Amino acid sequence: MTQNKSYGFCLQLRGALIQNGWVITKVEEEDRWFAEDHWTVRSERQAYGHELILSFMIDPMSDSSEKFMDSAHGEIYSVRVSQLKPTNRFSGDKIAEFYKRKGHLAEEISAFIDALDTHRNNIQNVPKCTKEEGDENGTRI
Repeated sequence: MTQNKSYGFCLQLRGALIQNGWVITKVEEEDRWFAEDHWTVRSERQAYGHELILSFMIDPMSDSSEKFMDSAHGEIYSVRVSQLKPTNRFSGDKIAEFYKRKGHLAEEISAFIDALDTHRNNIQNVPKCTKEEGDENGTRI
């Protein structure tokens, strides 16, 4: 699973998510070639309980037998966020995406987190409650 592997970009991304009020609630491995893993993240700030899917997309041109690959499927070239888990390389309701570019990772992750926060801040009609007022997901009971 990507979350448990010691890829620098995964650790940076995980830290940025936590620092900005997102918690990783689930990690699912993908069996199909186009993605390595999917992380479900939940907002712990505004729009408490709102969940998104981060998909670690595989470069379709990478050779999975090459040395230093991110995964058995090939090289992870981007992380895409959507509300639904994609069923193929082109599907999904892409909210944001960042591409691993050597030397630009910190700024790519920062822009990605900004896009997530903008999305979260623009959500309408989400019940406002604290964790104590709702169930474990923050849904008002």
